[in-house]
Amino acid sequence: MSDVLVCGLGNSLRGDDGAGLAVLDALSELALPANVALYNGSRSGLLTTLVTERYERVFVIDAVEMQQPSGAWQRFDLDAAAFSPGDMRANLSLHHASLPETLAIAQALGVALPQITLYGIQPQSVALAQGLSALVAEAVRDVTQELLTAIHTEVETEYLEKQPQMNADKIKKYQ
Repeated sequence: MSDVLVCGLGNSLRGDDGAGLAVLDALSELALPANVALYNGSRSGLLTTLVTERYERVFVIDAVEMQQPSGAWQRFDLDAAAFSPGDMRANLSLHHASLPETLAIAQALGVALPQITLYGIQPQSVALAQGLSALVAEAVRDVTQELLTAIHTEVETEYLEKQPQMNADKIKKYQ
């Protein structure tokens, strides 16, 4: 089991809605810590992943309607307690089961959720089209870099601290 899940949401056939998947594609080309799993969340529900895998840390990237200029992006540290089953109107995501709905359902089921951070990217258009707008493509590059930094500073340090013997072996290897 991986400690960290990076989940890209979206639909690459709907223009900028594919932003989360584009970030995931960019990350798949980079060297990531062994405890980081990448997941394309366009194929099945995020709830299934969160419930069955029991990750300690989850990063979600998605096109989010934030009433911001196209290409704007924001990091949201989500608190599952902030979403109640009756609060289904807080629909940040552009997908059928929104992230707030997913969190509310998980909470109602008594599922202990991991720490979740959402990177939302304001789309320009989610009409049927392949490819991202220039502004969203630029945001994808920025979010990829930000997420890579977060993984290496927030996550990798914790992972390495949990494995002192592995660290000692690696140090010996380079002496």
